[in-house]
Amino acid sequence: MRRSFWRPLRRQWLTGWPCRTNIRGEVPVEALPGTIRVLIIGGGKGGKALLELFACGQGVQVVGMADINPQAPGLALAQNLGIPTSHDALFLISEGGADLIVDVSGDPLVAPLIAKHKPASAEILGGTSAMLVWKLAQHERDLRDQLIQAEKLASIGTLASGIAHEINNPLYGITGLSQRLEKETRPEIVKEYLHDIIEMSRRIATIVKDLNVYAHKNSAQALCDIDVNHIIEEAIKMARRACVLDEVKIQTKFSTLPRLQGNPDEL
Repeated sequence: MRRSFWRPLRRQWLTGWPCRTNIRGEVPVEALPGTIRVLIIGGGKGGKALLELFACGQGVQVVGMADINPQAPGLALAQNLGIPTSHDALFLISEGGADLIVDVSGDPLVAPLIAKHKPASAEILGGTSAMLVWKLAQHERDLRDQLIQAEKLASIGTLASGIAHEINNPLYGITGLSQRLEKETRPEIVKEYLHDIIEMSRRIATIVKDLNVYAHKNSAQALCDIDVNHIIEEAIKMARRACVLDEVKIQTKFSTLPRLQGNPDEL
């Protein structure tokens, strides 16, 4: 973080002028019992990575993020998540509502300013300590991703018989039609058989594609826009193919839902 990050803030505090420009969102001051309210100073790569990890975790509420750079990647993500952002870090600090202030600005001049203006009840995490927290959180995220992938691979055993049945049916059809084509001479019938073979081949390709999407290796990807209804439809489709729903009839009636920020592989 460049030192210019704090220059307008120093002027603000020297003049006593309460600069509230560039504040987006309302700073939440209420939290569920046991929730740690976190304010992140610095919206660069480190701040964005911490925000992604905190947003996916439980017991942590990010109450704000500040960075002097309006193009900081962390600010854009925070705004998408409905988290208050500002170019004025000291304003967010003085507003209170944070139990922990995480300094990932990279500016050695930031820590003493935070210490001077923070509420007495708030603690500061910066420097090497902030880096350690990020590494531990990243390690926890990696372990969770591995567990999710292991569960997916284990479930493929359950899906295997149903998927094999789904693939074998069109394969038998393709084999039968191919044998008939060897003896068929009528052009219109040949064309009909070829059309059916193509459709069956496409069906097999679709089944394999869907299975590959389901079983692909989960990555620690950033949060993105997701359509919850689409994810539910895909899960139901895979269950039907696995014969899990042979004796169950499902009727879907989805409401129109806004797109959410999340990791589709973890839903």
